[in-house]
Amino acid sequence: MMNKFKGLTAMACAFAITGELQAGKPKAGTIESELIIQGGILDSVAVRLARKKENLEVYRRYQEVAAEIAQATATLDSIKKEIAALEAKKIVAGDEFSLAQLMFEDYRDRYRESERQAAEGEILDLSETKGDSYQECKVLGISALHLRISRPTGAEGIPFKELPVSIQDRFQFSNEEAAEFAAKMAKSDVARALAYNQLRNEKRNLLSDASIPKENERLAQLELLAKNTHDESARLRKESDEWREKAARYWKSIGAASSQSGRKSRESLASRAEAKADQYFELSRAARFEADRIDGEIHDLKAQIKAED
Repeated sequence: MMNKFKGLTAMACAFAITGELQAGKPKAGTIESELIIQGGILDSVAVRLARKKENLEVYRRYQEVAAEIAQATATLDSIKKEIAALEAKKIVAGDEFSLAQLMFEDYRDRYRESERQAAEGEILDLSETKGDSYQECKVLGISALHLRISRPTGAEGIPFKELPVSIQDRFQFSNEEAAEFAAKMAKSDVARALAYNQLRNEKRNLLSDASIPKENERLAQLELLAKNTHDESARLRKESDEWREKAARYWKSIGAASSQSGRKSRESLASRAEAKADQYFELSRAARFEADRIDGEIHDLKAQIKAED
């Protein structure tokens, strides 16, 4: 009996196992669906991988561009430093040139003063440019603009440009000295006008009614003259500012002098640079005053033309 149950149990187990195997066996349609699903997942993964590769490539390009920009920035900074160094050298070279110029002018001024003082009372022959009656001229004094002489007819001043070249060279006459002398005189509106008196006279000859009969043409000439004079004033003012800056640098350099004489020399040069700045400033004011006067003439002439119309 026991054996019979054992046999039934074994058979039942066999059928149960067979049923479980049959129940767990996948069908063909289910496999194909699963493959399709898995294939879609793979495709999606492939797309994401492709996008990541593209993003990675873009990132790499960004890195390359960033590296190029960094290199260009470094190069630009290097160039800026070189330019700054060159500008500094330019300033130093300019200062050294200006110092040499001031030292030469200092020597020239001392020579000029000594030579002119020694010539007082000397007899000069000016007949080369003034005629035979000027063969014997006694020197009374010499200024930046004139040679003061005495003749049998009396004392007179001869503008340096009317002197023989040899005399001009000996006493170191120059347009620059004449301009500086005019600048020293420029303490009032009238004096500043005199500083540009020669320029005004030369230009006004072109503006006379005889040479320019038409008022419109005269107006055009006046406007051009005004512009040129304003430009000259601006140029002279710029020159004054540059000398002022140089003077400031010279004053600062005094402390670097290794001796008392060196400090005094630099103080002298700094003072001369300031004097040059003052001279150019006064000439600039004179030019501006003259330009303003011409502007007044232009205004009056325009009013006259309008009234005639």
